[in-house]
Amino acid sequence: MKKLLYFPHDLLALSDVKLMNLIENGGLEMYGAYWVLIEHLRAQDGYCSNVSAIRSLARKVKISCTKLMKVVTDFDLFIVKEDSFYSPGLIKRMEPYDVKKNKSSENGKKGAAAKALNNSDTNPSEEEANRVEKSKVEKNKKTSYSEGKKAATVCEDTIQEKTEQLPVSQWEYFIDQAFEDKRWIGLMGRKSALKEVFEENRLLIGQCFKDHIQELGTEKNIYSLRDAKSYFSNYIRPGTTTHLRLEERLREELRSEDPYPYEDYDPKTGIRSCFGIVIPPDAPPRPDCSVRWNQECNQWTN
Repeated sequence: MKKLLYFPHDLLALSDVKLMNLIENGGLEMYGAYWVLIEHLRAQDGYCSNVSAIRSLARKVKISCTKLMKVVTDFDLFIVKEDSFYSPGLIKRMEPYDVKKNKSSENGKKGAAAKALNNSDTNPSEEEANRVEKSKVEKNKKTSYSEGKKAATVCEDTIQEKTEQLPVSQWEYFIDQAFEDKRWIGLMGRKSALKEVFEENRLLIGQCFKDHIQELGTEKNIYSLRDAKSYFSNYIRPGTTTHLRLEERLREELRSEDPYPYEDYDPKTGIRSCFGIVIPPDAPPRPDCSVRWNQECNQWTN
């Protein structure tokens, strides 16, 4: 069976509540970004991709990495599991194709087995034939994942296989492993003094850290998970040059996609609000999630 180079597109996709929410928040730009991600996942084994691919996709389609990441994480359209993501909707749409493909493969193997039996000089017993057939069925079961609920398992197996093949000195691997340590990354978030911004932009911060390492050419200095954690701990320390550069880059990323990232903003009317309170047009942008607009003193306060 030839490889299918397309995927079923839902005729009523625009009526889907999640996609309507996406369009309401990001317009056709983010709607188009959603289909870019779906096309990318369709081309991957198991319809699952590493989160690190989002950065290159963003450059390819001329959209900010932060905005593309928001499509993945903020609208319940994709599932992010550790350092990978997939679309339950795509898996469901591809299920008929996977079932047909696996069935064709199974029939082909049965035909080959029957041909081999006919060409054999001696006819095997019925018991032996059943044993061969049972072995083939069991093998097919191991390679089949037509049910959508098995997608996460397939994704984990793929990641584990890739991880086992990585060389010990792979610096990105150790950084990714460090960021999967929830307790440690929570400590780093508090140490960074970035508060909610750290958690909301954790993946972006990880990519900034990797970019910093590549700019300095210090990849070879990371030989272990401990090295990666120690390096990042120094990188994120408040008052350091690296911390200041990180803050500036985060501000640039947030500004590039939304001048008021911590407020509710209607681009049609230009009205800004926060927790239902209308913000004056000449008020400065809300600096972070920890403050609210104080109408009495006409400024942002904790």
